[in-house]
This record gives sequence, C-alpha cells and structure tokens, in this order.
Amino acid sequence: MRSYWRIIAFVGILFLLVGCASREQSVRTYDEAYDEQMKERYSELDEMFFDKYDSVAEMTRDPLYDEYSGLRMRYGPGASAMPRADQMQNNFVATIDLDNQIIKRGDTEIPYELSDDEVIIPTNDTELQDETLVRMVDLAGQQYDDAVVHNRNTLLKGGWLPVLVLITGITGLLKPEWVWYVEGGYRNKNAEPSNASMSLMKVRSFIAFALAAFLFWALFKQLIL
Repeated sequence: MRSYWRIIAFVGILFLLVGCASREQSVRTYDEAYDEQMKERYSELDEMFFDKYDSVAEMTRDPLYDEYSGLRMRYGPGASAMPRADQMQNNFVATIDLDNQIIKRGDTEIPYELSDDEVIIPTNDTELQDETLVRMVDLAGQQYDDAVVHNRNTLLKGGWLPVLVLITGITGLLKPEWVWYVEGGYRNKNAEPSNASMSLMKVRSFIAFALAAFLFWALFKQLIL
C-alpha cells in the first residue's frame, strides 16, 4: 500500500510541475512608425542617387546602394501599397508573457492589461506605437490558441502509448506476478515465479514507469491547457 501512495504522490508532483509551465510566446511584427521612417529614407536615397549619378553602373559602386535597392523593392515604383506579409513580420521581435501580462523586448518589460478582451497599454516608453504592442499581444494569443489545438490533437493521436506503458509499469510494481503470468507464466501449469524473477520484474516495471512518466511529462509540457 505504501508503494501505491508513493506512485500517486509522484504522479501528482509530475502534473503539478507541468501545470506550472510558463505561457510565453515569441512574436514578430511590424511598426507603422518604422514603416514611415523607411519610406522617408527611401525618398532621401532615391533623390540622392538620381542627383549624384548618371547611370546604374555608377550607383552600384556606392556603399548605400544595397540599402537603396532593398528599399526600392518595397517602396519604389510598382511596389504594393502594403508591404508583403513576410516583410511586415520581420522588423520587431518580442516575447509575450501571457500569464503575467508583460511584453518583453530585450531588457525592457512593458506591462499590459486586458479589459473585455481589449488590450490596454498603460505606459509605453518605447519607440513602438501602442498599436504595435497590441498587435504583438494579439499575435501571441493567436499562437497560443493554435498551439492548444495542435498539441491536443497530438496527444489524442499518440498519448495512449505512454498511458499504456504507465499503467503497465504501475501494475508491474504493485503486482509483478500478474505481468510475469501474462508474459509467459501461464504456459506452465501450477508454476510459481521465483523471488529473483519478481525482483527483476519490479526493476523492469520501474524503468518502464520512469520512461513513460517522462514521456507523459514531455507531452503535457507541450500540451497548453
């Protein structure tokens, strides 16, 4: 009976540790103010290049040409009024702590609040606009929801195996003679397992239980509840 309660306590601690997992999401997004700055930078470079050089060959030798060429693809003639999605989401990175409602950018932490599913930024001492910070929180929430669906589907498809091994391990620890019988003891009439075989069965069951518990922990660590 003592072994039984030890196993229950171990599983309880395991689930407690899983439940304490932090919900942090890393997100990338763009900033409207930064986008305007890049448009102004392109206009400056465009005017400078066409005033200073008479041919493209001369332009390419200028150290600023690579920067100008990249901006021209995004803001020059024929470019879309809105930047492409891969360009839009490649400017600023942040980590959103959904539990403590904190936006982390480098050493800077920006608290936010939720009111009726609306994100509120009480104070913003960064170069980013409030709309950008709100977008980061919304992106993190969407990533979190997507992870919930994905990980639950993964658990439903493959979670039965560690559960089966976990149950087998517990059974082998509590009733090793049952496992011995299923594994082949039933073939011999009136046979009894030796103490050595029972000890070996308990060791095997403990190893199976430990491996299954670790796998179970890894699955639930990824499963965001």
